[in-house]
Amino acid sequence: MALRTSGRLRRRVTIAKLLLCATLLALALAPGRAEAHALPVRYNPAQNAVLRNPPTQVQIVFNEHVNPDISTLVVVNPSNQEVDNRDSQVSADGLTMTVTLPVLPAGTYVVFWRTHSADDGHVAAGSYIFHVARADGSVPPLTGKLPTGHFPGGAGVSSINSLNGPTLVGALARWIALCSLTLLLGMLFWSVVVQPRQSALSRAFETELGARMAIMAQRALLVIAGATVLEVAAQAVLLDGTLAGVVSVPLLQSILFRSRFGTFILLRAGLALVGWGVVSLASDRALDPRIRTLAATAFSLVLAVAYEFSGHGGSAPVAWGPAIDLLHLLANGIWLGGLFTLALVIVPALRRRTSEEQQAYLAASIPAFSVPALAAVALVTLTGPLNATTRLSSLQQVWTTPYGLVLIAKSCLFLLMVAISYHHAFQLRPRLAAYQVSASRPAGDTSEAAGRYSNIPLLGSLATRLLTFSHVPAPQEGTLALLPSSGALPLRTPMAGDEQQDKLAYAITVWLRAEATIGLGVLLCAALLGPLAGSLTPPVATTASFGASGGAQTLTQKADTLTVTLSVDPGKFGTNTFTVTVKNADGSPASNGTVFLVSSMVEMDMGANTINLTPSTSPGTYTGQGELPMAGHWQLRTVVRTREDPSHLHTTTFTISASY
Repeated sequence: MALRTSGRLRRRVTIAKLLLCATLLALALAPGRAEAHALPVRYNPAQNAVLRNPPTQVQIVFNEHVNPDISTLVVVNPSNQEVDNRDSQVSADGLTMTVTLPVLPAGTYVVFWRTHSADDGHVAAGSYIFHVARADGSVPPLTGKLPTGHFPGGAGVSSINSLNGPTLVGALARWIALCSLTLLLGMLFWSVVVQPRQSALSRAFETELGARMAIMAQRALLVIAGATVLEVAAQAVLLDGTLAGVVSVPLLQSILFRSRFGTFILLRAGLALVGWGVVSLASDRALDPRIRTLAATAFSLVLAVAYEFSGHGGSAPVAWGPAIDLLHLLANGIWLGGLFTLALVIVPALRRRTSEEQQAYLAASIPAFSVPALAAVALVTLTGPLNATTRLSSLQQVWTTPYGLVLIAKSCLFLLMVAISYHHAFQLRPRLAAYQVSASRPAGDTSEAAGRYSNIPLLGSLATRLLTFSHVPAPQEGTLALLPSSGALPLRTPMAGDEQQDKLAYAITVWLRAEATIGLGVLLCAALLGPLAGSLTPPVATTASFGASGGAQTLTQKADTLTVTLSVDPGKFGTNTFTVTVKNADGSPASNGTVFLVSSMVEMDMGANTINLTPSTSPGTYTGQGELPMAGHWQLRTVVRTREDPSHLHTTTFTISASY
């Protein structure tokens, strides 16, 4: 007995050491704080700036590290001719890009930037404009539209990132890899948690089940490797602008060896190929089952970490973001992966076994799967919103950005899956169980298993109810239907003429197939979130005349309890007529007061000018004329003193635009 205990202790110590090594490897490769894309946080010259002196360089600071071999800055004139010195470079810290300029003549210039994130591999591009003024402070007017692109991957003047063809292919490749990884995690969970409960499992069935899992694992690993290659190829096409990027050795070297993303993408592909080779060549009898289980667990965890940090999940803007996303991935592996395992591995194996083996397997496996799957659903429900909050900066982004809309679709699909699980577990399944009551107690008594979970807070009663429904009468000839996370595997069998029982079993089968299909949609939405994360950053607003469209404008704002309406006509540089209407809180005109405006330009410092207004013939209306000496955006601070409250100045600020 002492020798046996000592041997178990050594095995447990070995397991602990291997798991510790896998954890340390994941932590050593894990990044620090990062965002979803490499996007600008500071521009020099500033956006829409009007410069008296031509700049000597353009410099942009980004929120995460950029790949120096691929990321670039280009400055062009309105004819889309490059005017910089073609010496774009990245600083030593990987956060700043700079390009130098010759002496530029007066005019408008467009800065195009493109980044390849060294942290998550995402490609982003965008542009903004600045102006060089003449000696008198004016800017030469444009005779046509500004250019909207200068290099492959370049965006329009007011765009940062979009879901184009190569990006969509990359997202689909990542989705395929995610589905395969989810299946691998599900098979691991089934082998480690569910399979050991099979005390009465025959050697032949155990061997067949192991062989099926090995074959499915080989296929899944090959799919992960192939999808990884496709993802890298899509990035190369996106960066090069042509299919020639797929065979460009310098470009591929830059993607794979000059970024953290490349490190983890290589690790992901390498692990998939090594795992495929080991599963293909290794003999199950050559290794102790515990060592084999431990090796498979460590391998799957490291593969999940590699997947996590080779894309969107590992680049959350908070330190705990990657951990939350990894927990989300593992929970999906238990829930959806267990469902995929049932559909692709367990059912084909059970169809070839006798009724007694089917009954014994179902009676022991369903309780072992249902309760952990419920916990996984709860964890997915918790980590999903937490993961979203690490990226969303405002609630409005949920319905105003492509990222938020896909997140809504993912959440709706998830809730639909939960609703389907509830329907077939707590509505259809109890009705079917009522038809299957027999005089003798069926094989696979679940009362003991239900008692084990009855003292669990919150989940106890639900688990007991699930386990009560998990017994299945011995099947006849027929087709097995699956109940994944919340009940048994019902059998669609001849019911001695009872058509209602047959219809219920068939309905459960249909709902389960729908649930599995919807699960693929959930994973697709998860894969699309990465390339769409750039939409969370608002685009730079630029137009041909400092962002000013001009024309007659009427705006209304609150100034304390007053309602102030400002009208500007004609809304061009030069002399304009300004009209202000003031109303009290009850809607009555605020007459016999005083109103004046203080104007200042947004794009450049031209000082502050006061525009005095006088009462007009309409009660509560004040009007006057003033100069806007340059086209652009102007802030008009409105100052109101009323007869009702002469000791208090009511102020509010309007922003208007003046065109040429």
